[in-house]
Amino acid sequence: MTKMHALATLVAAISTPEFAQDWLDNFTDGSATDGSPVSWVETPAFGSTFEVNGSDLVITMNTESPVPTISSTRVMNFFPAGASVRARMVATNGPGRYTVAFADNKAGIRGYVASLSTCGPSGGTLELFRGDVLGFIDVLGTIPMPYGPLEEFIVQLDVFDGVVSARAWRPGEPFPTDPMISAPDDTYPEGVASIATQDFGGGNSCTAPGDRTDSTTHVRYAQASATPLTHSSAGDFNADGIQDFFDVQAFLEAFAVGADTADWVDDDELNFFDVQAFLASFADGSP
Repeated sequence: MTKMHALATLVAAISTPEFAQDWLDNFTDGSATDGSPVSWVETPAFGSTFEVNGSDLVITMNTESPVPTISSTRVMNFFPAGASVRARMVATNGPGRYTVAFADNKAGIRGYVASLSTCGPSGGTLELFRGDVLGFIDVLGTIPMPYGPLEEFIVQLDVFDGVVSARAWRPGEPFPTDPMISAPDDTYPEGVASIATQDFGGGNSCTAPGDRTDSTTHVRYAQASATPLTHSSAGDFNADGIQDFFDVQAFLEAFAVGADTADWVDDDELNFFDVQAFLASFADGSP
């Protein structure tokens, strides 16, 4: 077997769905369904109306869905032993709940949800749930967040080794090293990633009547990984979906103080190879 043939065989092997679980989709190809890099499909329990508009995945309410106040779309890449799921979003026509989830690949109900709720007159709320059956959820934790309904934000859900956790931060802010909410729970260690929108109806109190059909999520990028996400794999060190000077600055500051996030090659050491690997990934382009 020639070296070129051996290389081609290796590339083909690692490109199959069994091995190619990690993905980052920024929708710059203009399609949500063509498999470049992943295909988005409806979540059976909720249904979804979605399309790529510009370079955003736009999720809107589907009034014909079994649950018309929730619209959910997912990627059928299966993670057998936990995952990080992250999305950068802008919420419009709220108030509502804007979520990333890691749930079963049959109906999309049984699993975990991290959400930013824009319900409330003084800001939002980061929430962590476990869903067992449709209509019944266990609240694993909540924390107030000073986010308005039209601010861009990033939400991340982690499910690893019997611990479930959630984080949220604004673009340009540093990645939160410690989870904002975490709970021991190993009920659902496997599943697929999804993004959903729940429309609360009219009024910031979230109790006023409303049509509950117009809440919209603009997703800038979405990402999932079989290992914990602490930074983007494409040189976006501060995980704001943009690659610029601030990523280099943040990396060098982390490297100077010996932060774990600067261990770019994941060998539990900080040295020249981390700087070399980061600069190489930075040169590859932003997510």
